[in-house]
Amino acid sequence: MALDIHIISGFLAIEPVTVWALLQRSHPDLLTGARPCLCGETECTLDEVAAVIRKQGKPHFGISFEGGKPSEISYGHIRNFNHSLLSVGDVVTDMLGADLWVAPFSCTPGFREAWVFEIEYAHWQNAEDPLEYTAVGRSYAGLPMKSNGLPYPLRR
Repeated sequence: MALDIHIISGFLAIEPVTVWALLQRSHPDLLTGARPCLCGETECTLDEVAAVIRKQGKPHFGISFEGGKPSEISYGHIRNFNHSLLSVGDVVTDMLGADLWVAPFSCTPGFREAWVFEIEYAHWQNAEDPLEYTAVGRSYAGLPMKSNGLPYPLRR
């Protein structure tokens, strides 16, 4: 079971290129080298990501990978809450591994919180439509059912 990590800091407390540098420094085995990735819409290698982030000049970035860990890394801002969010997807399997990803950021100015979660668990905790269960062959027999107030055949 792979887990995702979210790290929250103060709004614009860390520059995007600094975020990437902290990630690379703390995980050189995963985030350096010639492994191909997609930084925004630009194809590059991990060693070229910092240059791409600088060239784009945006206060956010997104990196996706084909296969391997992590599956994606994104950094952006939530203006309404004065937060910046770093999200690392599908990267750890236990809390010790999560600590290694959070540690470089816990000492930075503006660090607020971090959490680890399983995306599948979060999805099924909030699934309401029986069709979601049926589509993947999961039983919803033990779940409380309530009417959506629509006439048959739209009733669920």
